[in-house]
Amino acid sequence: MTFNRLGLALAMALTLALSACGGGGSDSGPSTPTTPASGQQLTAVGTSAHTVSLAWTPPATATTYAVERRTGTTGPYTRIATVDAASGAYVDDGLTQGTAYSYRLVSTDAAASPLAASSATTGDDAALITAPGTALGASTQATLGSAAASIVSPDGGITLELPERSVDTGTTVETQAVSNTAPDGRGNALRVRLSAVPGGTATLRVRYDDAEAPLADGLRIAVQRGDGSWLSLPLTQIDKTTRTLSAPLPVGLLTPQTAQAQRDRAQPHGPNDVSVEFTVVRYLAFHLAPRQASVAVGGSLQFVPYARVRGYEVEIGICEPINDDQRACIYQPVLETRQLPFLNTKPGYTRGWYVFLSPGGNATDGTIVPSGDVGATYTAPQQVPDPETVVVSFQSTHTRTGRTVVLASPVTITEDRWVGTISATDGPSIAGTTAIQVAHVTWRRDLTAGSTTTEVYRAEGTVGVTVTDDNCTVTITPSVHEVSTDRIFVSLEINRGVTPARYRLRLITFWNGNIFAVCPRASESRDSLLGYGWDVQGVLGDSSFSGQTTQETARIEWSFQR
Repeated sequence: MTFNRLGLALAMALTLALSACGGGGSDSGPSTPTTPASGQQLTAVGTSAHTVSLAWTPPATATTYAVERRTGTTGPYTRIATVDAASGAYVDDGLTQGTAYSYRLVSTDAAASPLAASSATTGDDAALITAPGTALGASTQATLGSAAASIVSPDGGITLELPERSVDTGTTVETQAVSNTAPDGRGNALRVRLSAVPGGTATLRVRYDDAEAPLADGLRIAVQRGDGSWLSLPLTQIDKTTRTLSAPLPVGLLTPQTAQAQRDRAQPHGPNDVSVEFTVVRYLAFHLAPRQASVAVGGSLQFVPYARVRGYEVEIGICEPINDDQRACIYQPVLETRQLPFLNTKPGYTRGWYVFLSPGGNATDGTIVPSGDVGATYTAPQQVPDPETVVVSFQSTHTRTGRTVVLASPVTITEDRWVGTISATDGPSIAGTTAIQVAHVTWRRDLTAGSTTTEVYRAEGTVGVTVTDDNCTVTITPSVHEVSTDRIFVSLEINRGVTPARYRLRLITFWNGNIFAVCPRASESRDSLLGYGWDVQGVLGDSSFSGQTTQETARIEWSFQR
């Protein structure tokens, strides 16, 4: 029953399709696409501090477009690229942070008329650049023809499908399995080298394994360009039956912005002496932090949902419908390791926090409450639930399209306790006698005591007494006794109102017993008060505390762990 309940919650959460997520306060929204007389539409999005991503609807006739740009909204346009119009996408990089730019598409046919215009402002977040991966095994070479072709990684996990007549016969391709250096990269990567820039748009299909199934909604495909930066590709499909991600790849996006590269883009069958190189990976683009956790009963934990790509009003990481039969796909850089948090409220979205599938949770499995603009605080129940692992999730629904993203993390509820020993060694005396007292204790949280800054724990365990002597054999009866239940004499208090947190441990337990000593010249039996009283304090560690000191003539040592 435990497994089924947890599995059902995960399965129901993960059957929801990923959609627009939106990000934090640094979002850079696109301008409204314009629709001039040509019927063409253009969307511009500031996707990092130095890039603007453009997307447009595929043309009916023209084979190439010119992309023109100007700074601000006035002044002349300058042509920055000639692109394969059918690709529907372009990423303009090398821009100035926090600057507004205007763009327009111009047909390269005889009319050379402006087709559509849009504008965007660059943001504050830098694109991530990493070193290339290291080779894994030998590379593979092949020669392509004009027919459609599939380029497959050695393990079969990554496939690049080139459309028919996208390259000339005799184009060479080299593939090499390499290590995955993308942020949160999953599995091996595939480096692809082509001797010509393909025309049209290729398709990437990347498989993920069964272990990654719970992460499927957060997985994405990225490609590394020659400068080490990563482009996150908009997915056209997450097929959870075949465990496959699919994304379009206009290969021209990956070539340098040189005059030669621009001329080659205008020629779907570019010369074979022009090459393009890129690396394909799958990576985790969206996640809930912490990704998994444990918390003691009654304890609290902060959760924050993150994205590695910028959020904006059109859908994040997925092709956005412009009209009923048209879609714009935004290609955007993977941002640096400073991840972007999702806001709890954002216009155009309905967002909420859940424990299993219960909004806000409940007393049995724990509760979760938004913490201001970003994140939420999960509070564990007062006792360990069944199952002991619950699922905390953040859900965002795009109100216009109804698409939903769910980011989930498993949380294991544990008993709030500290386990260990405290001892006192007194001696040897002048007569050669040593008394050793050891307490084996489990401290359990008392949720009825304490305050918002002070945690109080009660003890369960035993105190044992042993006496050794150089000349006599000493027997203690009874030698072991349960620790006292008197809350005045036995208590562990942790003060989290100071930094670093501190603890104070008191354990005073005595009982009536008998000491019987057998010595060479005589024997003696005496009723006595047995036990010991400890009172120690110190700085609390993350998952343990320990120390040593001297109390009168006794050496005191203690060590306790979570």
